[in-house]
Amino acid sequence: MKALLLEGDGVLNLREIEDPIPDNRSILVTVEATGIGGSEYLSFKNTGIRPLPNIMGHGISGVTPDGQRVSIYPLSSCGKCPYCLEGQEQLCDNWSLIGVQSNGGFAQKVSVPHHQLFKIPNDLSWAQSVFIEPFANSVNAWEQSCAHKDSKVCVIGGGSLGLGLVACANTSGNEVTDVLEKSVSRQAAALRL
Repeated sequence: MKALLLEGDGVLNLREIEDPIPDNRSILVTVEATGIGGSEYLSFKNTGIRPLPNIMGHGISGVTPDGQRVSIYPLSSCGKCPYCLEGQEQLCDNWSLIGVQSNGGFAQKVSVPHHQLFKIPNDLSWAQSVFIEPFANSVNAWEQSCAHKDSKVCVIGGGSLGLGLVACANTSGNEVTDVLEKSVSRQAAALRL
């Protein structure tokens, strides 16, 4: 298969590599779309904690061998630490992220644990589907804020997460007080929302 490999700071190369081989807990997903977010952009310049070579991309959607359209939850937990045992897998002491510690969606195929696949409807485009992962973070942040219709809301940053928060506020009937963002195009996107 073809994969875009991060091989060093500022070094990306398209390579032909072997298909991943899923273990008995995983399935091979054919990648249809992968988002490019801040973590990929920043890691291109500074690989940081990523093992090299690295296949980035964690906002992934694709098709299972039986033809099911899926989105991938990229955070893996150990299942053994105190947080995992309490059902708080997102706080896992030994977490890993598909596209960081393991191969991600900048490839034709990716191996993913079965429980990290979520069916997506046929009327959702592939381009829309890559926003499921960042938008889920926005929804979680909105719910954690306990904001309501009459709350004064200030969103700091107008990237995908910030814009998702603006959308959550609107859906909740809340008028966002401010969006703090330097980028003119992001400011415009926030105003449109």
